[in-house]
Amino acid sequence: DDYRNCQDRHDDEHVLPKKSLRSFVNYNDTSVNKSDVYFRVIQSMSTKKNNSSNPNITAPTPPILVEVINTRNPENYEYTVTISSNKIYTGTALQVKSTKHNATNSFRHIFRWIPSFPGEYKIFVHQVLNGVHKDPLNRQPTPLVSPSPLSIIVGQQKGGGNVFEISSEATMERIEDRIRKSVPCQTVNRVDAYSKWSGDWVGPDTPFQDHSIRTGWRFLPRDMGCHIESFSRRDLLSISKKKSIWVLGTSVFRGVFLSLVDLILSPDEKEELSSSVIGKCWGRALIKKGNLELVYQDFRAQMFEPFGSPKVMECHNEKIAKDADDSFIQNAADTWVEMFRDKDSWPDVIFMFVLYDNVGHGRDGLFFTHLEHFMSKIPPSWNGTLLLADRFWSAIGVTHRSYHKYHLYLEEINEMVHALNDTRVRWLDGMGISREMVMYSEYGPDGIGASQHFHGFCDVPYLEDMGQNNTMRVCGNVTEILGQLLLSHALGTKKQFDLEKLEEPKDEALEYCHACPLALTPFKLVAYPEVTCSEGKLHPRNDDEVYSFKAKQKICPQWCLEHEVDEVIPSQSDMINIRRCKVDLADVTTSSIESASAAKVKSQVTPAKDKPTKPIMH
Repeated sequence: DDYRNCQDRHDDEHVLPKKSLRSFVNYNDTSVNKSDVYFRVIQSMSTKKNNSSNPNITAPTPPILVEVINTRNPENYEYTVTISSNKIYTGTALQVKSTKHNATNSFRHIFRWIPSFPGEYKIFVHQVLNGVHKDPLNRQPTPLVSPSPLSIIVGQQKGGGNVFEISSEATMERIEDRIRKSVPCQTVNRVDAYSKWSGDWVGPDTPFQDHSIRTGWRFLPRDMGCHIESFSRRDLLSISKKKSIWVLGTSVFRGVFLSLVDLILSPDEKEELSSSVIGKCWGRALIKKGNLELVYQDFRAQMFEPFGSPKVMECHNEKIAKDADDSFIQNAADTWVEMFRDKDSWPDVIFMFVLYDNVGHGRDGLFFTHLEHFMSKIPPSWNGTLLLADRFWSAIGVTHRSYHKYHLYLEEINEMVHALNDTRVRWLDGMGISREMVMYSEYGPDGIGASQHFHGFCDVPYLEDMGQNNTMRVCGNVTEILGQLLLSHALGTKKQFDLEKLEEPKDEALEYCHACPLALTPFKLVAYPEVTCSEGKLHPRNDDEVYSFKAKQKICPQWCLEHEVDEVIPSQSDMINIRRCKVDLADVTTSSIESASAAKVKSQVTPAKDKPTKPIMH
């Protein structure tokens, strides 16, 4: 009966009665230790049966289900299922069912995957420690669940083995036809269609190399009817008019900025990218090369207050993360004014982090308050593109997405984009475009969910399996494909661009500017920062390039440390105890805050009980 409930409301007439299930790695398989966690694979029969009255309609491919058995308590452990074919395909199965076996106090989870084309695949099931229980200072491995990696064959009978059926319509030729009939994604004007980014990642050993990224991989949106065009370094050096792309967000978003930087710079210019001031910036970083300007601004929407809210000091463990006299939301609003202060320098594309993590609980009023205020600063005559993304675009979050939650998320973000009622706004479905690459995030298969980042500097061995290009210094298929999407919106269609580009590329000198604090905390968001600018290739960060708003981290005063913890958040370097303390600034000066005990203050925090735990963006 569990299998009967696995079907989701978005599918056709698939039912999975037990009699029609075919399976292998069954309970009698002596190669599997049944007392430990293991998995088996099942599929419904049969694509040959067609209940339609029209004989020309081919039955769809029945889902392949991965059942993970004897799992540990889901409060402590999560599981991720990756299906891979080396340099051809990578994808994940989404969880559709979870049940508890009371007699053994064990759990079983069922994941669902539908192949897009026949071939030989391997299934990897990883056990991932729940984020609440991770020790960031001693990164936990993500062990494989037996019998990983399990080889299966889809649609190709080669002398027996674990062969699964696939619709005759699901072929490489059909995907090629799908690409041929698709339009460039930047031309899709229907926001409801644009928000659905689920699709297929296909690799360098497939025939779909047009518009692939530098590693040879390509993302093919499934529901949008479009393809992402790609632009080479030569193209970027041939831009005939000034173009500007702003990335506002956390370090997850910084990965997109760095992928774009890596794409346009020469091997000599970017050799020291990882150790340069541009490589890790918690403030403002700017790159100018020819007619392309790339800007990154640290923009932590999770820190934004309601307009007019009381002054609050925020402490992370023993250090002040936010000064009481800082208003992030006001500074964010000032940054928007800064972006549009001069019509000649208006950005063509803005990629921005927004706070939305309330799936299933209705519209988030604070989200609308913030975003509508930002959008009110956009001149009516601006014809650029604003792309929004949220916390769900994260290499931590993709490990435990359920199928039903994903579709609920799609419905809600579509509703909110329509409510914004601005054709210049798009919402990026972060779950859809990124989850298939979960095994190839910053730390690779041995560290799934250990980092929020999809990018890493290219000294990571596992990236060689993903077709790493020798000239790359920033590796991340997800961040690079998103960089290409931003370029597409800035430059127009490739056909249009080829008509307008310079006849010969101009490799002009690199200019870069920065206002980057030395440390992550105290968090700062400053409009109109005083930047330091240089020309020439990047080099390791030196003392002259260390810009710090307040380089010395301040200690949280005792009166705030004595309050209960509001929230506990795992970061990539520590477990963060967050305290939020209201401060009466009429009685407190900066020096008295630092001395703490002498301050006459009024403070208030929210009780710690029943607080959600969410990853902090580092």
